[in-house]
Amino acid sequence: MNNLRTLTLTDCPDVSFTTTLTPSENASSAVVCPGLKEYVLYIGKEGRPRIEYLLKMAKERASMGARLSAIVFNYPPQLFPAKAPALESYVSHVEYNSGDTTPRPRWDTIPGEADEVGYDSDW
Repeated sequence: MNNLRTLTLTDCPDVSFTTTLTPSENASSAVVCPGLKEYVLYIGKEGRPRIEYLLKMAKERASMGARLSAIVFNYPPQLFPAKAPALESYVSHVEYNSGDTTPRPRWDTIPGEADEVGYDSDW
């Protein structure tokens, strides 16, 4: 878990991942995934991110030296996101993308795997 750099959640209205990444909320009270830099959310038609949980997580991680570089919201065009300017105090970059909410494979986040496994692979 120390090497995880990007966490992508797809249509996940449950806040359990965010809670686990919040030091005061997890069982060990430690920074889980200290190398995490990018938190990507793909929000479905029914979902809305729980900004208060994201804000608490980002604030606590930043105060413990594990600041996120980016939180990226991907949402369908008909859903206007609840923008959270307060997140920018604790995260270097906050991005809001409207359009297709289907995540794309990002082999560039798995070093060395892109050459070994093709997009059409059964892996």
